[in-house]
Amino acid sequence: MSSSRRRRVLPDVEGARIEHGVGPAREEGAATVSRRAPGTVTAPDSAPALAEVIKPGLDLLPEALGAMVPAPSTPRTSEPRLAADERAAFEHCDKLVRTLDGLFWVRGKALKTISGSDLAREDYSSFEEYAQARLGRSARRAYQLMEVAELGEYLWREVRKIFRTAGINESQTRTLLPLADRHGPEAAALVLTTTLSAGQKPTAELLRAVLAILPDDRFDPDDTTRRIKDFLAEDVRVLPPPDKPDPADTAVQRFRSVLQRTIRQEDLQAVRSKHPDEARQLATELRELAAELDPPSA
Repeated sequence: MSSSRRRRVLPDVEGARIEHGVGPAREEGAATVSRRAPGTVTAPDSAPALAEVIKPGLDLLPEALGAMVPAPSTPRTSEPRLAADERAAFEHCDKLVRTLDGLFWVRGKALKTISGSDLAREDYSSFEEYAQARLGRSARRAYQLMEVAELGEYLWREVRKIFRTAGINESQTRTLLPLADRHGPEAAALVLTTTLSAGQKPTAELLRAVLAILPDDRFDPDDTTRRIKDFLAEDVRVLPPPDKPDPADTAVQRFRSVLQRTIRQEDLQAVRSKHPDEARQLATELRELAAELDPPSA
Protein backbone atom coordinates (compact mmCIF):
# COMPACT_ATOMS: atom_id res chain seq x y z
CA MET A 1 0.00 0.00 0.00
CA SER A 2 1.29 3.40 -0.93
CA SER A 3 2.46 5.54 1.96
CA SER A 4 0.34 8.39 0.58
CA ARG A 5 -2.86 6.35 1.02
CA ARG A 6 -4.93 7.62 3.94
CA ARG A 7 -5.58 5.08 6.64
CA ARG A 8 -8.54 4.76 8.95
CA VAL A 9 -7.95 3.18 12.33
CA LEU A 10 -10.73 0.93 13.53
CA PRO A 11 -11.31 0.21 17.23
CA ASP A 12 -9.83 -2.76 19.05
CA VAL A 13 -11.76 -5.99 18.56
CA GLU A 14 -10.87 -8.47 21.29
CA GLY A 15 -7.51 -6.74 21.67
CA ALA A 16 -6.60 -6.83 17.98
CA ARG A 17 -5.84 -3.41 16.45
CA ILE A 18 -6.99 -3.13 12.85
CA GLU A 19 -6.22 -0.48 10.21
CA HIS A 20 -8.06 -0.22 6.93
CA GLY A 21 -7.14 1.93 3.92
CA VAL A 22 -9.87 4.03 2.32
CA GLY A 23 -10.58 5.35 -1.17
CA PRO A 24 -11.80 3.49 -4.28
CA ALA A 25 -9.36 1.54 -6.39
CA ARG A 26 -10.60 -0.15 -9.55
CA GLU A 27 -9.89 -3.86 -9.81
CA GLU A 28 -10.08 -5.50 -13.20
CA GLY A 29 -11.39 -9.04 -13.36
CA ALA A 30 -13.85 -10.71 -11.00
CA ALA A 31 -11.31 -13.40 -10.15
CA THR A 32 -9.17 -10.92 -8.24
CA VAL A 33 -11.98 -9.35 -6.26
CA SER A 34 -11.87 -11.50 -3.15
CA ARG A 35 -10.15 -14.57 -1.85
CA ARG A 36 -13.43 -15.83 -0.43
CA ALA A 37 -16.94 -15.60 -1.81
CA PRO A 38 -19.07 -12.96 -0.06
CA GLY A 39 -21.46 -14.37 2.51
CA THR A 40 -19.31 -17.43 3.32
CA VAL A 41 -17.41 -15.94 6.26
CA THR A 42 -17.87 -18.00 9.42
CA ALA A 43 -18.45 -15.89 12.52
CA PRO A 44 -15.22 -15.89 14.58
CA ASP A 45 -15.67 -16.48 18.31
CA SER A 46 -12.28 -15.23 19.50
CA ALA A 47 -9.46 -12.89 18.58
CA PRO A 48 -7.32 -15.71 17.08
CA ALA A 49 -10.29 -16.87 14.99
CA LEU A 50 -10.89 -13.32 13.77
CA ALA A 51 -7.21 -12.94 12.89
CA GLU A 52 -7.41 -16.20 10.90
CA VAL A 53 -10.43 -14.94 8.96
CA ILE A 54 -8.80 -11.66 7.96
CA LYS A 55 -5.27 -13.01 7.47
CA PRO A 56 -5.60 -13.10 3.64
CA GLY A 57 -6.64 -9.43 3.59
CA LEU A 58 -8.36 -6.76 5.62
CA ASP A 59 -11.07 -6.40 2.98
CA LEU A 60 -12.87 -9.31 4.69
CA LEU A 61 -13.02 -7.59 8.09
CA PRO A 62 -16.49 -5.98 7.78
CA GLU A 63 -18.00 -9.19 6.38
CA ALA A 64 -16.44 -11.15 9.25
CA LEU A 65 -17.86 -8.74 11.80
CA GLY A 66 -21.25 -8.72 10.08
CA ALA A 67 -21.32 -12.51 10.18
CA MET A 68 -20.80 -12.34 13.93
CA VAL A 69 -24.21 -10.70 14.44
CA PRO A 70 -26.87 -13.29 15.37
CA ALA A 71 -30.22 -12.99 13.65
CA PRO A 72 -33.13 -11.54 15.65
CA SER A 73 -35.28 -14.13 17.38
CA THR A 74 -38.39 -14.24 19.53
CA PRO A 75 -37.62 -13.54 23.22
CA ARG A 76 -37.48 -16.75 25.24
CA THR A 77 -39.64 -15.31 28.00
CA SER A 78 -41.56 -12.21 28.97
CA GLU A 79 -39.51 -12.00 32.16
CA PRO A 80 -36.76 -9.36 32.28
CA ARG A 81 -34.06 -11.91 33.07
CA LEU A 82 -32.23 -13.12 29.96
CA ALA A 83 -31.53 -16.75 29.21
CA ALA A 84 -27.84 -17.69 29.00
CA ASP A 85 -27.77 -17.65 25.19
CA GLU A 86 -29.69 -14.36 25.13
CA ARG A 87 -27.19 -12.80 27.51
CA ALA A 88 -24.31 -13.99 25.30
CA ALA A 89 -26.02 -12.56 22.20
CA PHE A 90 -26.67 -9.24 23.93
CA GLU A 91 -23.08 -8.88 25.13
CA HIS A 92 -21.83 -9.74 21.66
CA CYS A 93 -24.09 -7.25 19.85
CA ASP A 94 -23.58 -4.60 22.50
CA LYS A 95 -19.81 -4.82 22.01
CA LEU A 96 -20.20 -4.27 18.26
CA VAL A 97 -22.45 -1.26 18.88
CA ARG A 98 -19.95 0.23 21.34
CA THR A 99 -16.76 -0.26 19.34
CA LEU A 100 -17.54 -0.15 15.62
CA ASP A 101 -18.28 3.53 15.14
CA GLY A 102 -16.94 3.47 11.56
CA LEU A 103 -18.91 0.44 10.31
CA PHE A 104 -22.42 1.84 10.31
CA TRP A 105 -24.18 -1.17 8.85
CA VAL A 106 -22.64 -3.63 11.29
CA ARG A 107 -23.76 -1.42 14.19
CA GLY A 108 -27.23 -1.14 12.65
CA LYS A 109 -27.44 -4.90 12.21
CA ALA A 110 -26.44 -5.46 15.84
CA LEU A 111 -29.01 -2.90 17.01
CA LYS A 112 -31.74 -4.66 14.98
CA THR A 113 -30.94 -7.91 16.79
CA ILE A 114 -31.00 -6.23 20.20
CA SER A 115 -34.31 -4.55 19.39
CA GLY A 116 -35.98 -7.49 17.62
CA SER A 117 -35.00 -10.00 20.31
CA ASP A 118 -35.64 -7.57 23.21
CA LEU A 119 -32.14 -8.30 24.50
CA ALA A 120 -31.83 -5.08 26.49
CA ARG A 121 -34.80 -5.87 28.75
CA GLU A 122 -32.76 -7.10 31.71
CA ASP A 123 -30.75 -3.91 32.14
CA TYR A 124 -33.01 -1.29 30.54
CA SER A 125 -36.73 -0.53 30.67
CA SER A 126 -36.92 -0.25 26.87
CA PHE A 127 -34.81 -0.47 23.75
CA GLU A 128 -35.03 3.31 23.44
CA GLU A 129 -33.48 3.74 26.89
CA TYR A 130 -30.68 1.34 25.95
CA ALA A 131 -30.02 3.13 22.64
CA GLN A 132 -29.91 6.52 24.27
CA ALA A 133 -27.52 5.31 26.97
CA ARG A 134 -25.26 3.43 24.58
CA LEU A 135 -25.08 5.93 21.71
CA GLY A 136 -25.10 9.04 23.87
CA ARG A 137 -27.79 10.55 21.65
CA SER A 138 -31.52 10.20 21.14
CA ALA A 139 -32.91 6.79 20.29
CA ARG A 140 -33.63 8.14 16.81
CA ARG A 141 -29.96 7.63 15.97
CA ALA A 142 -30.34 3.90 16.60
CA TYR A 143 -33.32 3.73 14.25
CA GLN A 144 -31.36 5.60 11.59
CA LEU A 145 -28.58 2.99 11.74
CA MET A 146 -31.09 0.16 11.69
CA GLU A 147 -32.85 1.65 8.67
CA VAL A 148 -29.74 1.60 6.47
CA ALA A 149 -28.17 -1.61 7.80
CA GLU A 150 -29.59 -4.04 5.25
CA LEU A 151 -28.84 -1.89 2.21
CA GLY A 152 -25.43 -0.93 3.60
CA GLU A 153 -24.46 -4.57 3.94
CA TYR A 154 -25.69 -5.34 0.41
CA LEU A 155 -23.78 -2.43 -1.12
CA TRP A 156 -20.62 -3.31 0.79
CA ARG A 157 -20.75 -6.86 -0.53
CA GLU A 158 -21.85 -6.23 -4.12
CA VAL A 159 -20.04 -3.00 -5.01
CA ARG A 160 -16.75 -4.37 -3.69
CA LYS A 161 -16.95 -7.28 -6.10
CA ILE A 162 -15.87 -4.72 -8.72
CA PHE A 163 -14.21 -2.00 -6.62
CA ARG A 164 -12.51 -4.07 -3.94
CA THR A 165 -11.31 -1.17 -1.80
CA ALA A 166 -14.28 1.15 -2.29
CA GLY A 167 -15.66 2.55 0.92
CA ILE A 168 -19.43 2.54 1.45
CA ASN A 169 -20.61 5.17 3.91
CA GLU A 170 -23.90 5.92 5.62
CA SER A 171 -24.65 9.09 3.71
CA GLN A 172 -24.31 7.30 0.34
CA THR A 173 -26.52 4.47 1.56
CA ARG A 174 -29.19 6.79 2.95
CA THR A 175 -29.29 8.74 -0.34
CA LEU A 176 -29.82 5.52 -2.31
CA LEU A 177 -32.38 4.06 0.12
CA PRO A 178 -35.51 5.44 -1.64
CA LEU A 179 -34.30 3.99 -4.96
CA ALA A 180 -33.68 0.62 -3.32
CA ASP A 181 -37.13 0.70 -1.73
CA ARG A 182 -38.75 1.29 -5.13
CA HIS A 183 -36.66 -0.93 -7.38
CA GLY A 184 -34.55 -3.18 -5.15
CA PRO A 185 -30.99 -3.04 -3.80
CA GLU A 186 -29.60 -4.06 -7.20
CA ALA A 187 -30.68 -0.69 -8.58
CA ALA A 188 -28.81 1.15 -5.84
CA ALA A 189 -25.69 -0.93 -6.45
CA LEU A 190 -25.83 -0.22 -10.20
CA VAL A 191 -26.00 3.54 -9.62
CA LEU A 192 -23.02 3.40 -7.29
CA THR A 193 -20.84 1.19 -9.50
CA THR A 194 -21.65 3.20 -12.63
CA THR A 195 -20.62 6.40 -10.85
CA LEU A 196 -17.39 4.79 -9.67
CA SER A 197 -16.72 3.43 -13.18
CA ALA A 198 -16.77 7.00 -14.46
CA GLY A 199 -13.96 7.87 -12.07
CA GLN A 200 -16.23 10.03 -9.92
CA LYS A 201 -16.29 10.21 -6.14
CA PRO A 202 -19.86 9.17 -5.23
CA THR A 203 -20.68 11.81 -2.64
CA ALA A 204 -24.24 12.05 -1.38
CA GLU A 205 -24.58 15.34 -3.27
CA LEU A 206 -23.51 13.79 -6.57
CA LEU A 207 -25.72 10.75 -6.02
CA ARG A 208 -28.73 13.01 -5.44
CA ALA A 209 -27.99 14.70 -8.77
CA VAL A 210 -27.73 11.31 -10.48
CA LEU A 211 -31.01 10.14 -8.99
CA ALA A 212 -32.70 13.35 -10.17
CA ILE A 213 -32.15 12.38 -13.83
CA LEU A 214 -33.64 8.90 -13.43
CA PRO A 215 -37.36 8.18 -13.85
CA ASP A 216 -39.15 7.27 -10.61
CA ASP A 217 -41.71 4.88 -12.06
CA ARG A 218 -39.39 2.42 -13.78
CA PHE A 219 -35.82 1.14 -13.70
CA ASP A 220 -34.06 -0.30 -16.72
CA PRO A 221 -30.39 -1.19 -16.08
CA ASP A 222 -29.17 -0.35 -19.60
CA ASP A 223 -31.07 2.93 -19.77
CA THR A 224 -29.90 3.85 -16.25
CA THR A 225 -26.27 3.19 -17.11
CA ARG A 226 -26.52 5.31 -20.26
CA ARG A 227 -28.21 8.20 -18.48
CA ILE A 228 -25.63 8.24 -15.69
CA LYS A 229 -22.66 8.08 -18.06
CA ASP A 230 -24.04 10.89 -20.22
CA PHE A 231 -24.72 13.04 -17.17
CA LEU A 232 -21.27 12.49 -15.66
CA ALA A 233 -19.59 13.24 -19.01
CA GLU A 234 -21.08 16.74 -19.13
CA ASP A 235 -18.64 19.61 -18.59
CA VAL A 236 -21.06 21.47 -16.34
CA ARG A 237 -23.39 19.65 -14.00
CA VAL A 238 -26.05 21.22 -11.82
CA LEU A 239 -26.06 19.62 -8.40
CA PRO A 240 -29.08 19.88 -6.12
CA PRO A 241 -28.75 21.76 -2.83
CA PRO A 242 -28.21 19.67 0.31
CA ASP A 243 -31.37 18.19 1.74
CA LYS A 244 -33.00 20.20 4.50
CA PRO A 245 -35.07 18.39 7.11
CA ASP A 246 -38.80 18.89 6.85
CA PRO A 247 -39.92 20.89 9.94
CA ALA A 248 -43.03 18.71 10.19
CA ASP A 249 -40.91 15.53 10.16
CA THR A 250 -38.62 17.01 12.81
CA ALA A 251 -41.59 17.87 15.04
CA VAL A 252 -43.06 14.38 14.67
CA GLN A 253 -39.75 12.79 15.58
CA ARG A 254 -39.46 15.08 18.59
CA PHE A 255 -42.95 14.20 19.84
CA ARG A 256 -42.34 10.50 19.29
CA SER A 257 -39.01 10.66 21.10
CA VAL A 258 -40.62 12.39 24.11
CA LEU A 259 -43.34 9.75 24.29
CA GLN A 260 -40.86 6.89 24.05
CA ARG A 261 -38.64 8.34 26.75
CA THR A 262 -41.33 9.29 29.26
CA ILE A 263 -44.20 6.79 28.90
CA ARG A 264 -43.62 3.20 29.94
CA GLN A 265 -46.22 0.47 29.92
CA GLU A 266 -45.51 -0.53 33.52
CA ASP A 267 -46.10 3.05 34.66
CA LEU A 268 -49.46 3.16 32.88
CA GLN A 269 -50.49 -0.11 34.49
CA ALA A 270 -49.48 1.13 37.93
CA VAL A 271 -51.49 4.37 37.55
CA ARG A 272 -54.52 2.44 36.30
CA SER A 273 -54.50 0.01 39.24
CA LYS A 274 -53.63 2.46 42.05
CA HIS A 275 -55.32 5.64 40.83
CA PRO A 276 -58.19 4.65 38.53
CA ASP A 277 -59.95 8.05 38.65
CA GLU A 278 -56.79 9.95 37.73
CA ALA A 279 -56.08 7.35 35.03
CA ARG A 280 -59.48 7.96 33.42
CA GLN A 281 -58.93 11.72 33.50
CA LEU A 282 -55.47 11.30 31.94
CA ALA A 283 -56.92 9.06 29.23
CA THR A 284 -59.51 11.74 28.41
CA GLU A 285 -56.80 14.41 28.13
CA LEU A 286 -54.67 12.17 25.90
CA ARG A 287 -57.64 11.47 23.62
CA GLU A 288 -58.25 15.21 23.28
CA LEU A 289 -54.62 15.76 22.32
CA ALA A 290 -54.76 12.87 19.84
CA ALA A 291 -57.87 14.37 18.26
CA GLU A 292 -55.91 17.56 17.52
CA LEU A 293 -53.29 15.47 15.66
CA ASP A 294 -55.87 13.53 13.65
CA PRO A 295 -56.68 15.46 10.43
CA PRO A 296 -60.38 16.00 9.74
CA SER A 297 -61.95 13.62 7.28
CA ALA A 298 -62.87 14.94 3.85
